Amino acid sequence: MWRLLYESAARSSEVLGLDVDELDLRNRRAQVRRKGGAVDVIVWRTGTARLLPRLLDGRRSGPVFTTDRRARVELPPADVDAGSGKARLSNRRAAELFETATGGWTLHQLRHSALTHAAERDANTSTLLAYSGHTAVVSPARYARVSGEALARWQAGRDPAARRRRGRECLINQLTVSPDAKIAGDLGRHTDLVPAWQGSALRATRMNGFQPG
Repeated sequence: MWRLLYESAARSSEVLGLDVDELDLRNRRAQVRRKGGAVDVIVWRTGTARLLPRLLDGRRSGPVFTTDRRARVELPPADVDAGSGKARLSNRRAAELFETATGGWTLHQLRHSALTHAAERDANTSTLLAYSGHTAVVSPARYARVSGEALARWQAGRDPAARRRRGRECLINQLTVSPDAKIAGDLGRHTDLVPAWQGSALRATRMNGFQPG
């Protein structure tokens, strides 16, 4: 459950309300009812996709997440797995389990972390809105607080000198793996990199008839 909460950035109530027949395992998504009642889609990645079939163990109906023992009180049929008699896991119990397992973390911190990490990886506003299930632009801004380290990485990525350096390194790597006259010609325009041509890559291009100018 913890991995699904992080990968989908969904609220715990949305995930705990899921039934098995609402999961689209093949396409790694499910319909949930968002805060306020709107129906929306959450998606997940490989980690969750590998764990869900093990969790379900062949079940085709009932709550996705259940308690570890049979329900002690009478509950609505929709909140009980017919095969095992186990009840749907409550938000309170899920929070207790997670807090115990992590030494005090909250379920909401999983959602917060997911949105922050998405923002740090350059997710745009539209993506953050869809990911979080919010409808107001101002809402995800409360969660998407980019760290100083992420801001520094973003700024470094925008540095023109750094981009040129990465471009030259990429050309060198391509030339080393598969010498090609066109690539060599592109690289040859960077006269400051002539020393980096020494070795088999340069000899290979010369054999193909290319001479650096």
